[in-house]
Amino acid sequence: MLIVNYVYYLKGGYNLKIGMELFIRMHNFKQLRIADRLNTLPSNGHMILGMIIANEKSKGSACISCTDLAKHMSVSTAAVSRSLKHLREAGFIETSIDSNDRRGAIISITELGRQTMYDDCNRLEDVMQKATANIPKEQLENFFSTFDMIYNGISNELNKLD
Repeated sequence: MLIVNYVYYLKGGYNLKIGMELFIRMHNFKQLRIADRLNTLPSNGHMILGMIIANEKSKGSACISCTDLAKHMSVSTAAVSRSLKHLREAGFIETSIDSNDRRGAIISITELGRQTMYDDCNRLEDVMQKATANIPKEQLENFFSTFDMIYNGISNELNKLD
């Protein structure tokens, strides 16, 4: 954490130090390359497949539009479209023309997509169970609660800049 100490010394701001600590930890976490090392789909693929499955459970339909996915993920439709292209090429999803809006496509999950999601979740659950076995549940819940508060605070401040 040498860079954090340097920044803190240079600027002297405790909040800057917290920001740097957060960025460094997020960077380190990303460097674990969890999806690559567990041989799973990247997180955006899981998010999309998970949303299709959730939509199926809540609305009784396994189909969802690209626009709806983008809204739920808080990303552009172009970003979702790129991910969908990879998922479609791998055989995890199928697309069809939206009968209500011929410009749009309806996305549905294939059996291969379902099985891949199931297998990936099992691998990740196994690793997470082992990695967090010695951390009390309350401490984990506090971590996530604190992380959410930091995320919401940063999000609110950035939204003020828009």
